[in-house]
Amino acid sequence: MNIHFAAATVALGLAAAIPAANATTITNSDKAAHKVTVLPKGAMALHLDLKSKQSANVDCAKGCQFELGKVKASYGGKTDKVWIKHSKFTAS
Repeated sequence: MNIHFAAATVALGLAAAIPAANATTITNSDKAAHKVTVLPKGAMALHLDLKSKQSANVDCAKGCQFELGKVKASYGGKTDKVWIKHSKFTAS
């Protein structure tokens, strides 16, 4: 009985530690805070207030468009990380 409980606890811990497969992390690398609109394909728009050095995870399985004022960038579902640098988007 204790072995089953321990195995279930380990499985839950691993599931919590592994990020979602289609999550894209957006990080504000600028010194200033930014308001970002994220438009995931097939989902509702998200409005993020990112302080300096703050990050957020967004489900971009089908791709996303990111908007920062008039600056826009679109990335496919395989993009893992998006940064805001000098008020522009970069990705890897």
